[in-house]
Amino acid sequence: MATASIGIRLREARKKQHLTQSKLAKDVGISVSYLNLIEHNKRAIGGALLNRLASKLDLDVSKLSGQEDARLIQQLRELSSEPLMQDLPLSEKGAQSVVSRDADWARATIRLHTAWRNNSELVEALSDQLNHDPYLLETSHDILTHITSVRSFAEILDDHDDLPSAQRNRFTSMLAAESEKLGTSARALFRFMSEKEQDSRPTTPADEVDDFIIDNNNYFPKLEAAASRLFDRLQHSGLVDERALIDELAARCDLSVSFERFATPPSVHRPEKSHFVLNENDHHLTLNAAVPHTTLRFQLARVLFARLNKDVITEHLNEAPLISDEARERAFHALARYGAGALLLPYDPFIEAAEELRYDVQMLMTRFSASFEQICHRLVTLRRPGASAVPFAFLRTDLAGNSSKRFSLPELRLPRFGGACPLWAIYRAFLTPDRVVTQLAKLPDDRQFLFIARAISKEASAFGVPPQIYSVMLACNSSYANRLVYGDGLTAVDSSGITDVGVSCRLCPRSNCQQRAFAQVLPASDLAQ
Repeated sequence: MATASIGIRLREARKKQHLTQSKLAKDVGISVSYLNLIEHNKRAIGGALLNRLASKLDLDVSKLSGQEDARLIQQLRELSSEPLMQDLPLSEKGAQSVVSRDADWARATIRLHTAWRNNSELVEALSDQLNHDPYLLETSHDILTHITSVRSFAEILDDHDDLPSAQRNRFTSMLAAESEKLGTSARALFRFMSEKEQDSRPTTPADEVDDFIIDNNNYFPKLEAAASRLFDRLQHSGLVDERALIDELAARCDLSVSFERFATPPSVHRPEKSHFVLNENDHHLTLNAAVPHTTLRFQLARVLFARLNKDVITEHLNEAPLISDEARERAFHALARYGAGALLLPYDPFIEAAEELRYDVQMLMTRFSASFEQICHRLVTLRRPGASAVPFAFLRTDLAGNSSKRFSLPELRLPRFGGACPLWAIYRAFLTPDRVVTQLAKLPDDRQFLFIARAISKEASAFGVPPQIYSVMLACNSSYANRLVYGDGLTAVDSSGITDVGVSCRLCPRSNCQQRAFAQVLPASDLAQ
């Protein structure tokens, strides 16, 4: 996957400061010819030299790393997959050039595309609702009936000037009555649609939060430090149990805790709200005893961490480019969950165990008394500079292919809209629930990744409530396969064990794929870069 050029960005920054190549090369201790090669993308740089150049040009090193640029390029590529754009010769090189020269213009374009897509999805949702909602069908039928009646009575009055006075008055009265009924039905329809509009709106704030987390590489050192201090206070034999969490909530947060089975089904948009009820007036936290033990412990940790570290979380939010209040609220809960994971799965012991057990998720579940998804989430956050784990991408999807959580790698950008490649292990895992599925996958540009997926079924909390079924997947570059237990038996040498995949159909050049759902929209040579 191409990323925006560091060389172009360095050259632009140098010119803005009116520095010659000779002056900059001398200041950072390299030759002019070497700097020229860097600026023309013929030499890769990193480490101390990159830091010296960034410092001299007053640039943020993180902005030169390519992480954010890769995300912007991927989003511009997805924009080019729109049918509206298919007659334009858009290329990935063009997207790379835009991001390299002026990332703000790229962000503005992406923001407009997101707004247009959200509005289009809203129109589609409302149209679908109009066609299937019983109330709307009935109301629409009433409106059409009243319109027909009004038109009929109006035509009678217009065509027959010689009507007796009594008949004219009767038709006029009927016309007025039908007009009133039409107005009542129309007002009811508009009121119903306006109330439903918020529920039908696409979750743009969720995308804002995803970008915020990705831009921070899913690693928040201040939250890690706060969680570490709290772990030292509460741990016993290397674990933090429910009793310690409940006692700490009582002692430091003035919250008592009880457990009971909730009768109401989970919230559609925020399922975690079915896990607990926090009554601020009574200083009481009630947890749903119907959910698994690992979930109860996590929710206790989440509430405790949010209460004790609200200032730290807010500090991160104040630095985040979040537009809406809903995005800030979502981000707050996301960071509280991050803190809970860091508390229950402390960084140093967890990464040590992960390396020792060769990232065997099921063995980590047993050692740390956590769920499969909790372990996967924590593995993705182990990004401390100088002490990082295997870099993983993360994706969660439901049976319909809707992605509710995703974290990309610079070289593996997960699709933002729609589903991923149907050949990915994350979908195959649905065929064998609660069993880990591994896959050595090769993208069209020949890069290979190890996919690790498992379909999970959460039992219903009450009769009549369907169980939650979704699939979780970790992905890493195949070069790390020897460090993972899941890489045993999978080898890049034996091509029979490799699955040729894409990222999504519209961006995949494999024309002979039997699983293709949509035609590709970019030239194969451009997609393979």
